[in-house]
Amino acid sequence: MEQLTNMPIWAQILSMGSFMFASGVLMTRIPLAPAIILSFFYLYGVFAKTNIAPSYLLQQPWKWTIIHGGVLALFVLLGIVLFVALVFSKDKDGMGTGMFGAYGLAGIGVIFGLLVLVSLIPASIKWVHLLKALPGNTWQTLLWCVLFGLGIVTGIGSVFGNDIVRQIIGPAVLAIVACVCSLYAIASGHNQQGIIMSSVSGVLVLAMIYQGMIRTILILM
Repeated sequence: MEQLTNMPIWAQILSMGSFMFASGVLMTRIPLAPAIILSFFYLYGVFAKTNIAPSYLLQQPWKWTIIHGGVLALFVLLGIVLFVALVFSKDKDGMGTGMFGAYGLAGIGVIFGLLVLVSLIPASIKWVHLLKALPGNTWQTLLWCVLFGLGIVTGIGSVFGNDIVRQIIGPAVLAIVACVCSLYAIASGHNQQGIIMSSVSGVLVLAMIYQGMIRTILILM
């Protein structure tokens, strides 16, 4: 992140702040996505390479992408199985699930636990390493933590609703694009491209705030 130190404070806050907020949103959707995106930026030489790779990078991002994608696919598949079991089950229990529905529910619990193990835990460790490696003053570190936390709150808030595309997939896609734009802005430095990409990431963050936090406030009211 050598380029980050050469950027003005406002550009650092706009670009890295957007990355932190989007990472928080993704922690509620695809936790390893920010670390994978950051690793790809280093692998393809967008950031300056050093002799020793930073500790917050995933050494084999393609492997983690495949593993995480496979776990998500299994989770979705079991969700479909549970839904079908609920629809066609004739032997309803007290929860209205039936035997096959109960098995599907148990299977989803196992897959969710596996998802946490292979994604959320290493993603949290990588984020802590990134936070330690970022340059800046103490107030900037606190700001990154606050923005990351707000991203998590926004990600949780945007879950509520009946539209799976708008509530689940939409925020994840916006967060991924925001991460890519913010990292590209940092790699470009303080020039026209960097300013444009920083602005784009900021707009995407505002869109995620609107989708998540406003919805949470309306639900609480």
